[in-house]
Amino acid sequence: MKFKAIIMLLALGTFVACDDAEKDEQIKQLQSEVAALKTENDNLRAGEQKLKVSVEEYNKFLKEIEKNLAEIDKSKEMVAQLNAEGKDKENVAGEIRDHIVNIKTLMENSRLKVLALDKALNQLRKESAGKSEEILALDARVKSLTSDLLAKDAEIERLDDQLNNMEELYQIEVQNVAELRAIVDRAYYIVKSEKELKELGVITKEGGFIGIGRVKVINANSPDSAFTQIKKSETTEFAVSNKKPKLISTHPEGSYEWVENEGTVEKLLITDAQAFWKNGNYLVIQGE
Repeated sequence: MKFKAIIMLLALGTFVACDDAEKDEQIKQLQSEVAALKTENDNLRAGEQKLKVSVEEYNKFLKEIEKNLAEIDKSKEMVAQLNAEGKDKENVAGEIRDHIVNIKTLMENSRLKVLALDKALNQLRKESAGKSEEILALDARVKSLTSDLLAKDAEIERLDDQLNNMEELYQIEVQNVAELRAIVDRAYYIVKSEKELKELGVITKEGGFIGIGRVKVINANSPDSAFTQIKKSETTEFAVSNKKPKLISTHPEGSYEWVENEGTVEKLLITDAQAFWKNGNYLVIQGE
C-alpha cells in the first residue's frame, strides 16, 4: 500500500488527452452530478421519493442501480488513471477525492434504492400475483446487485485507505519540499564600513606583492551571526545610505544597480535575482 501511495506522489496529475479547460469542465460536471445525487438521496431517506409498486417501476430502479454500478467502475478507473499518469500532486489529490465522493454517493443512492425495492417487494407480490416468475427474477437481480454493492464497498474502503496514505505522504513531501526551498531561498547580507567588516571577521586581504595590490575577500570562516538572513524571493532592495559603497561579494554587472539621491547612494536594487545570486548566497557591501 505504501509503495502504491509513493507511486501516486511521484505521478500525480491531469486527465489523458484533456487540456486544462476540458478537465475543469469534467470536474464541474462531476460535482454537479454528485450534488444532484445527494439531493435524490435526501429525498429517498425522507421517503419523499415514493417507489410505485409495479414491475415497471421495479425494473426502472434496477436499471438505475446497474447504471450506478457502471458509473462507480468508471470513477474507479479514473482514480487509477490519475494515480498512474499525473504530475500535479495537489490538484490530482482533489480530483481523486471528487471521484471518491462520487463513488460513495452512487453507493448510497444504490443502497437506498435496494432498500426501497426490498420494502416494496411483498406488496408487489400481492398486487402482481400473475407475474410471480417475473417477480422472482426481479428479486434475484436485486440480490445479485446487492452482492455487487457489498463487493464494491470493500473496494471503496481500499481506495479511501489509498487516498489517506497518499495525503499523509503528500503532506510529508510538501514539508520536505518547503524545507529544501527554504534552504535554496536563504541568503545573507551585511552593510558595514571596512573597519567594521574587518573587526567582525567578515573580510580579509589576500594576494598582491609586498602589500601592494591586495584585494578584499570574504572570510569563509566569518560567523553567520554577523549577517542578516533574508529570503531571496522576497528581498530585492538593501538600504545603503553611503556616498561611496563598494561590493565586496561577487555579483554580475547588470544584475543590480545603485540608487542615488543627491550624491548619496540610498540603496542597492537587484534587477535580476537569478543572476545576482548566481555566485553565492552572501552579499557584502562596504561603506566608507
